[in-house]
Amino acid sequence: MRFPLSSARFSSPYQTGGTHEKSQIFPIALFAVLLCGTLVPGARASEWDKKTIVTFSDAVEIPGQVLQPGTYVFKLLDSASNRNIVQVWNEEEDQLLATTLAISDERPQVSDKSVFSLEQFSTDSTPALRSWFYPGETTGRRFVYPQYLTTEQSGNTSSVR
Repeated sequence: MRFPLSSARFSSPYQTGGTHEKSQIFPIALFAVLLCGTLVPGARASEWDKKTIVTFSDAVEIPGQVLQPGTYVFKLLDSASNRNIVQVWNEEEDQLLATTLAISDERPQVSDKSVFSLEQFSTDSTPALRSWFYPGETTGRRFVYPQYLTTEQSGNTSSVR
């Protein structure tokens, strides 16, 4: 026996038909959405660009120039295709001082602070920034210097934290 659809009655366990029940569902759904939004960890900009503020008490060489004692901001260029382009800004971040290409560098242990390694190319030269590691990472950026400097490396390195 077949029943025409017009006489069939469909019901849902969720459908009660009252506006009072519907008005209670909206606040619960809104609360669930807000709760999920607060539980999702937000990505900080400094994690993407590795923004690091550092103060040097002495002059430090970076590829192409010497930074005088002071506070500087190091961060990666906002590029998804190349994560090894380092920008050096003044303390206020209103003047770009350098943009330099780096290569990946590795280290065995993680630090909870930024680590800058310095290298002395000769006894009378300004210490050069060798590498930079962001907190919590074993992969960092090694700065690339012209060949004539690297062939004279004396192996004197130090680490600034």
